[in-house]
Amino acid sequence: MKSFKGQKGVAIIVVALSMVAIGGMAQLAIEGGRMIQERDRLADATEAATLAVSIANRSDQAISDELARKYLESYLPNITIGNVEVIRKEGQEEIDGNQLYYVQYEVDADVEFDKQLGFIESSNLSGNDNYKVVNDAMARTYMLPSDLDLVFVADFSGSMNNNWNGKSQLTH
Repeated sequence: MKSFKGQKGVAIIVVALSMVAIGGMAQLAIEGGRMIQERDRLADATEAATLAVSIANRSDQAISDELARKYLESYLPNITIGNVEVIRKEGQEEIDGNQLYYVQYEVDADVEFDKQLGFIESSNLSGNDNYKVVNDAMARTYMLPSDLDLVFVADFSGSMNNNWNGKSQLTH
């Protein structure tokens, strides 16, 4: 029978190597999850910015770029926002036999955010401890063939608090 005294240091080596592997997997899980979350937040922000720029419908590029940047800064307050570009295109398209004029806006944006964990060096050749996430969104505004009148009504009378049977939902 072999003696276990000669194998005393083997367990500490296995534990040390296991800790490196566990630490690497933890960093991958945390950073990967955060990158996915930031990508989704950037997607939401660029979609909101695209809708805002499309509704504003300004032909001045500087105004559109600034509006898009403000929306991104509001949605992503603690993130470094890099390049923001609004691309405006005009054209016509036939839909249901009608020739419709449209204005299309596309917002391209990229952001950088810091790594959360840095105990394992990555293969980042630039030496930065940042990740870059890029997204774009597109919206089109169609001009209708005829004028359209919209009316919005606000009811402040309190009648919406009544049940269908006429009794008030509010009890004083």
